Amino acid sequence: MTNKRSSTPTKLPGIPKPPVDISVGLRRYLENLSEAVEIRLGRRGDQRDRAVTLRELINSGLAVDLYGRPFDPNLSGSDFTNAIPDIDVEIDTTVPPAPTSFSVEGGYSLMVLAFDYPSYSNHALTEVWRHDADVIGDAQLIGITSGPVYIDPCGEDVSFYYWVRHVSDAGIIGPYNSVDGTLGETATNVETLLTELEGNIPAVAFADGIEPIGVVDALPNPVGYDGPVLVFLTTDGKLYRYVSGAWTKAVAVADFDSLVDTVQLANDAVTNAKIAVNAIQGDVIAASAITADKILDGVVGSLKLADEAVTNAKIAVDAIQGDVIAAGAITETKISDDAVSTNKLSANAVTAAKIAANTITASEIAANTITASEIAANTITASEIVANTITAAEIAAATITAAEIAVNTITAALIQAGAITSTEIAANTITASNIAADTITSAEIAANAITASEIAASAVTAIKIAADAVTASKIAAGAITAGAIAAGAVNATNIISDGIIIGSKIAANAITAAKIAAGTITGDKISAATITGAKIASNTITTTNLAANSVTATQLAISANTDGASSSIYMNSSGAIKVYDSSGTLRVKLGNLSA
Repeated sequence: MTNKRSSTPTKLPGIPKPPVDISVGLRRYLENLSEAVEIRLGRRGDQRDRAVTLRELINSGLAVDLYGRPFDPNLSGSDFTNAIPDIDVEIDTTVPPAPTSFSVEGGYSLMVLAFDYPSYSNHALTEVWRHDADVIGDAQLIGITSGPVYIDPCGEDVSFYYWVRHVSDAGIIGPYNSVDGTLGETATNVETLLTELEGNIPAVAFADGIEPIGVVDALPNPVGYDGPVLVFLTTDGKLYRYVSGAWTKAVAVADFDSLVDTVQLANDAVTNAKIAVNAIQGDVIAASAITADKILDGVVGSLKLADEAVTNAKIAVDAIQGDVIAAGAITETKISDDAVSTNKLSANAVTAAKIAANTITASEIAANTITASEIAANTITASEIVANTITAAEIAAATITAAEIAVNTITAALIQAGAITSTEIAANTITASNIAADTITSAEIAANAITASEIAASAVTAIKIAADAVTASKIAAGAITAGAIAAGAVNATNIISDGIIIGSKIAANAITAAKIAAGTITGDKISAATITGAKIASNTITTTNLAANSVTATQLAISANTDGASSSIYMNSSGAIKVYDSSGTLRVKLGNLSA
């Protein structure tokens, strides 16, 4: 609208109460805002706190209205100083026409007022008046609008009469739209409407077999109940049926026209108790859904594991202990080559029973290792003698029988070399009791005469093997397995002598700096002259590392340079040491080291 002067003050509308359907915070804000505006308008509180208008200042003579340059607080230089003579202004005092096509439409909690937009030239605003009765003289101004529509947030289930009238820029007020008020009504809420329907529509109004739905705040006592079998409970907004003397809101699954799908199911609605046994099959389980924390301890047994399911990558480090290894599980093929070394073998672990047949051949036995004292009585029988060793040419057929040979009669010295062959010796003639002690020595046995096939099974026992006879070169690769090592065979006593680890037991480069405990190597453990200058890293020994009087003059190589010369080490007559750098600057000075 235009900012025209008028002799009549512009009326201010009343401030309506905040709508009932807004939040508590917004309601509090609007109430505080309304109170502040009403105090400044002088409608509340002390009158001395109301605001003063420009009209009041001009009318009091304290200010002059500048028609040629109206006051604008946002415009620099716009004020009421330097007053100029007032000039005549033509004011349009035409009375505005009455509003036309006025209507009121009620909603659930507000009224919508509408009318034709006024067509006169100096329209300023439209006043809205209201009263709960059709009495125009008691109506109150509830608001103003500059447009053709006004919204009154009056609340639900109420009725009011409304009037409107136009006001011009000159403050001239026009007539009401009508002497009679226009009625407006808002809708009743659902709960109230249902209560009214229940109270106003009797059961007899329904056809036979049909009864109204009861509306209750609490379910009636089912004992002796004879009211409507279907009720609406206002506290939870649900329908209840009276069935078999009790109230229920449940509906049987069979009564549903269609099944409940995922849209009808609330989150977490399907609990463990709702799932039938064996209902969850593999095809309904999402990939990676079953994690370690979902599997109960002890549930996965051997029957649940597929063959070859447990691979090396699935076994934790140190997970396999001795008590989980089946007997006989570790075979020769499970032990890597060279995995079992001598320090893994317990004493007496390698017995005759642990040595495979034909494993120890002549090439594995050190010279002079097996002597007569190493051969058990009755160990070498005819079957142990290499064929053609004793030939028939030397012995007459069936000549020498056990009965013809006195005990200890035939000794090695009495038998010509090559005289006795197998054809001259009757079967079972020569027994251990017929051979004199120490009769058959290594000299009587031809080289390579005793082979693996001549040695009876289990004939070579541990006591028959000379000390240190079985060396690494005599043991076939892979021959010694974990089962062949006696318990406790490998221990400290096998490698430590008088508290010292025998040097021959230590592999080359086996002891590194990381293997030596701090403080282990002391001065008494170092051989004389072991640490030489070449063994000491440069800049390792500084003056702070030298004990007092620990270095004597005789232990220092002194240069021939003189005191003060560059790059020199100089010792004076008192035994003091001075060290100079390349520029001749004294860097180190030590006292009398010879004392």
